[in-house]
Amino acid sequence: MSEKFTFLFTPLDGFGHVNPAIGIAQQLLAKGHKVVFGIPICWKGKLEPLGIVEHYIEGSDEIVSKEAWLERFKYLAPVLAMTPIKRLEYMDVPFFHVLVQDTKRRDAEFRRILAEVQPDVVVVDLMIHNPGLVDQGKLLVASKYKLPKSDKNST
Repeated sequence: MSEKFTFLFTPLDGFGHVNPAIGIAQQLLAKGHKVVFGIPICWKGKLEPLGIVEHYIEGSDEIVSKEAWLERFKYLAPVLAMTPIKRLEYMDVPFFHVLVQDTKRRDAEFRRILAEVQPDVVVVDLMIHNPGLVDQGKLLVASKYKLPKSDKNST
């Protein structure tokens, strides 16, 4: 019998981040591993039926409206098409300030979840990695979920 591991996923709380992570998690579950997600409370009860253990990031219970996500994507769409260097030139200081504040806010929560879960592997999907996730001494897998590009010539 092969060794079983505990994987902790820490995706951003948007559907485009959680759903691909679920697909990876299901493959791990099928191999007999334990999968835990550190997620906002707005996901409560959505992952447990899939066999995924839910640990909630306290203070992150706000559900972002569809309209708010659309506004974010309107802002980010042209930015995501840029090269990484051009993105850095374009992005404004308030944007990074929000990312840093969110990282600081979530760090204590991730440290709490790490202590409770004691994972063997941590899978991160964050623009800025939380110190609590990086310096915990476990295997850290930085992932970038990417959907396949559609074939514009197909019908």
